[in-house]
Amino acid sequence: MKVPTGGKGRKAQARERLPKEILKKGFPAGRVSRFGATPKPTVKVRMKENGRWQTHRKVRLFVVPCALILVLKRKAMNQMLQDPQTDTSQTQPPVPTTTEHPRFAKPQRVAFVQACWHRDVVAEARIAFMKEAEARHLTHVDVFEVPGSFEIPLHAQVLAKTRRYTAIVAAGLVVDGGIYRHEFVADTVIKALMDVQLRTEVPVFSAVLTPQQFHETEVHYDFFRRHFTIKGIEVAAACAETLHGLERLRGQVAAGIV
Repeated sequence: MKVPTGGKGRKAQARERLPKEILKKGFPAGRVSRFGATPKPTVKVRMKENGRWQTHRKVRLFVVPCALILVLKRKAMNQMLQDPQTDTSQTQPPVPTTTEHPRFAKPQRVAFVQACWHRDVVAEARIAFMKEAEARHLTHVDVFEVPGSFEIPLHAQVLAKTRRYTAIVAAGLVVDGGIYRHEFVADTVIKALMDVQLRTEVPVFSAVLTPQQFHETEVHYDFFRRHFTIKGIEVAAACAETLHGLERLRGQVAAGIV
């Protein structure tokens, strides 16, 4: 950039060579800067014959900060242009993914048989089952209560023989009472439920659980409440998938495909 000076530049020298009559008409006398006004010399500037400028250190200190400011402004502008994109991507809420479960060709009806022993724990499985079953289009669920897990198989067999239910779910908690081995009771209940579904061809699902250790403490109660919630969701998924599979299989058998 050229700095206005009070010295004689090429234009000033050219004006001095003009006749005085022309200068009197409209041009100011004396030495004139390139801006048309007589500047006041503020910085000592010298010019060589080849037109290169040699400035004082004060001019260098003035020019360098201007260059830094321009660089900083350019970076700030680029950051401003990029900030809206990053902000919108960060503040945009995640889209919840919902799984669409297949529907049944015919209405399904399920019987839920629940043991009343440790009802507050077993009820967590029933609540979770009802919620998951509704999401899987199993809206007709009838709940039956029995005193304990040992009474579940007989009720399951009676309900299966009515042919009103396409599936039966059993839920109970068998614990060691200190008098007899609870493993024998749990094994007997599971085998009896298997016999019911094989004889009646009505699928029976078991959420009858027996822990190795169970103490009458709040810690164990909280743990098994959460555990029965998980099992309720799992048994609802198994029930819906099995009913879909049996529906397809029976349709294939009726059509003579299988």
